[in-house]
Parts: sequence; C-alpha cells; structure tokens
Amino acid sequence: FSFEGDFSPKEVILLPKGLTTAITLKEGTLSFSSLGLGFSRLKVLSGASTLTLDGSIRNKEVRLSTVGVAELKVLQSFLQSPLAPEGVRQEVSRFDNVSGQAEIHLKWSGETSDLIHALKEGEIALKGVSFRYQGRPILFSGLEGGIFITPERIRGEGLRGRLEGSIVTVSGSISKTQGVGKNRPSMVFRMVSPELALDPLLPKENEDVGLSFQNLGEWLRKWDLDAVVELSRGSYRGIRFQDLRGEARTDNGRLRVRTFQFKAAGGDFWSEGWVAPAPTKGIQFEIRPRVSNMEAKAFLRALTGKGREEKVDVSGRVHVSKVILSGEGNDLQEVKASLNGSLRLECLNGVIERFNILSKVFSVLNVSQLFKLRFPDLKTKGLPFRSITASITVKEGVASTEDFLVDSDAMRITLVGKVDLKNSTIDARVGVHPLGTVDTVLSHVPIVGYILTGKEKAFLSVVSEVKGDLDDPKVEAIPLKSAGEGFLGLLKRLLETPIRPFQKNEK
Repeated sequence: FSFEGDFSPKEVILLPKGLTTAITLKEGTLSFSSLGLGFSRLKVLSGASTLTLDGSIRNKEVRLSTVGVAELKVLQSFLQSPLAPEGVRQEVSRFDNVSGQAEIHLKWSGETSDLIHALKEGEIALKGVSFRYQGRPILFSGLEGGIFITPERIRGEGLRGRLEGSIVTVSGSISKTQGVGKNRPSMVFRMVSPELALDPLLPKENEDVGLSFQNLGEWLRKWDLDAVVELSRGSYRGIRFQDLRGEARTDNGRLRVRTFQFKAAGGDFWSEGWVAPAPTKGIQFEIRPRVSNMEAKAFLRALTGKGREEKVDVSGRVHVSKVILSGEGNDLQEVKASLNGSLRLECLNGVIERFNILSKVFSVLNVSQLFKLRFPDLKTKGLPFRSITASITVKEGVASTEDFLVDSDAMRITLVGKVDLKNSTIDARVGVHPLGTVDTVLSHVPIVGYILTGKEKAFLSVVSEVKGDLDDPKVEAIPLKSAGEGFLGLLKRLLETPIRPFQKNEK
C-alpha cells in the first residue's frame, strides 16, 4: 500500500493531540507519501514562534533546513508531544520552566534516530533563555549568546547568564564525532564568574550521592574533558572564598585535576589529584590537598557541615600537610570504607570551645574528684591551647593516630586510637596531664591509675577509655595497666620530650 500527495495551506490551524498551543500552517507546500514528508518553504507559526522549513523527512532520514525564531516554551511542548521521537521526549523532560527565544539557522542531514549527529551546521542565538535542570535542580536564567554547529562540534561563544542568581560566562565545545585517533567524544569548557554560591551546585548534607558517583563514573567512562573554572569570589557552607581556580583534563582515561586552589578564612587551600571510573561501578580517586593558616572554625564548617558544630567547635589556625588519600566506591559509605592514606594536622594558638569527647572525659574526672584542680567547662570558658598536632594514617576506612597531642598552659591531652569512618565509631585511650601545680591525690587514685613523670615526678597523668558511637561515646577512667604497654610507652615518650619546660610547684 502506497500513497502520495501535496498540500498548499493558507492559514490552516492545527491542534495536534498533546499540544497546548495551536500550529498555523501559513504558506508554502507540504507533500506527503508512504515514505514520509516533504517541505517547500513551509511557514509554520505557533505562539511567538515562526519557522520556515525546506527539505524532507523520508525513509528514516532527514534532509532539512530550518530558519526562524523559536519560542522555547512552545518548542518544548512540541518536543514532549507524541509527534517527537521517544528519545527526544525523554531528554527534553529533564528541563522545567523553560522560557525565552532562539533565532535558528539549522541544517540536518542524517538518520532520524540520531538527530544530534544529523545536525550538520547552523547557528542558534539565545535571547533571555531560562530553565531549571532536574538532574540537579539548578535555575539558569537570562541566558544570552551564540551556539555554532559544524559537522564535528557544537561550540558555545559569549554565553552569559545567571546561575542561581549569580552571573556566569561560559565558552566551550562538545565533539559530535569520535575524531581521528580517538574513541571517545570530548567536552571543552571554561566558566568564569565574579561571584558564585556553590551550595546549590553540590550535594547537600545527608544527601544520597550514590547515584551521583554512579553517574560520574559512567560519564567519565564515555567522555574526555578539558575544563577551567575561575571564580573571583564565592561561598560554600557559609564560608566566603576568593580567587578560586580549578583545572582538569582527561589523560589516559583519568580525569586529572591539575590544580584546585582558593583563599578562604585567612588562609590558603591547594589540591591536585585524579578521578576515574571504578572497575565495576562508581569512581576511584586519589587526592593530595594542603591547607595553610586557615581559621579552624571555618575549616571545620566547610569540612563537616554546620550540624557538626554542636559536637566540635575549635578556633585557631589550621595547617594540613603531607596528605595523600585514595579510595573507590559506588556510594559514600563504600568510599569511606575504602579510604587509604595519611596526613599531618596542626592547629595553633586557639581555644577548644566545644568538643563532646573531651567534655565527657573532663566530666568523668571532675565527678571522680581526682584532684582539687577542677577541669574546665568547655561550654562556658573553653580550653585555650598553644597547639594541637597529630599524624594520622588511614587504612581501609579506619583512621588511626599514635601522637595526637593538645598542648596548653593548663594541661596536655594525648590520644591514641582509631576512628572507623564508615561506621562512625571510636576506640581510643585519652590521657589528661595537668601542668604546673599537682594538688593532693586522693587515696583511690591508684585504682584509676596515674603516672608521675618529668623532673621531680611532678607530672600527673590520668587515662580514660573512649569507645562507641563517635557522636556519643562511652567514656570511663581506667587503670593504667589496662591501657597496654604500647600506650604507656607512647605516653611517656610524648610527655618526657616537652615542647616547653614544666613549671615547678614552689608550694
């Protein structure tokens, strides 16, 4: 069965099923047959859209020229209707609240099943374009600029608009073909902004990022990337930063972050590393970050989120060095469980204002009345310190330290133990060592345990065991012999090599 015919419309109005805006065939010729459709200067109007079509769509092939102005809201409605291919409908459904106009001059030549590669050449001028992308509910608004199409690439030039209210300028290109000697398409882009808030763009606290890891791994498996991001100012989790610059490029299947740096909270952050698809699903990565002289409160807030401030609140200047961390996984829990690496931490000249584990240790010691010296209430006065230092190793998601030391005028605090990052549990021994005056030790002290070290044995140490949930661990004072010979040796080595001389009690 075959048929053919042609039709020369004059102001013919159609309202196909699935469309909310009528289509007017104003002039030109529409031919039809059992093989498909043909167009000869067919002028089509819909809302504020005016398009002229020349060419044909026959035998699953498109040979078409399109010129005119498209109202994007109307175009989206058409591309989501039964008149559009299913693959096109699925992609268009990812965009909400589409508005604005586009002046188009496009030429197609290829298979209807692959319209992107069939789009051979043309130009698109965007005017006042706005939309929200569902994959990450981000609002793009007021987008202006040009998109240029060649058989090999789609290129964006002078693209400027607002991303969640912040002005951004973007340029770049996407390859449409595999290219000579290549087996993957590539994307090149550069984004510049005078000021940008990052919170809407990144996963929120407690948000499941498993799908993000999986999608990132699949994307990295298929694409090569060459990207540069420059932000003069911005914010993340309430922290203001300046002079952010990031550069990344795919090299041998790995996306290598050549530099990621910014200034914030009076200090500097710098990092490099790489991320690649994991052998199964998700990602694998290695990072080498460094932190210099950053204010501790801001650093902890950016690292852990605002919700953690009720557990840990420390001021001072943070330095993090000698860092190398690697891991892999399909979700955040898998990544935590796979972490390996090491780092060196220092925090100088600050105050421990809130630290739930230390508060519990002080509470246990105060209740047991080991000394006439009362331990500080961190909620009201805090504990000023000269330094907090630690060397930390991470193996299969368990972070451990043997030299965590808080050095203050009032006391020293040591910690030896480990934290399970995946399960958020702690197993550690904490030693508290008051400096200066050692008051009368009550008769039951040997039951708890102590060490008298330093010159003239004027240095008292009491040990507590900290175990359980990291947010609410169980803390109890323990006999020294229960702490183990290894711990006692480490304790004596830390305390008998003083950072500064102890003050002798003249009383």
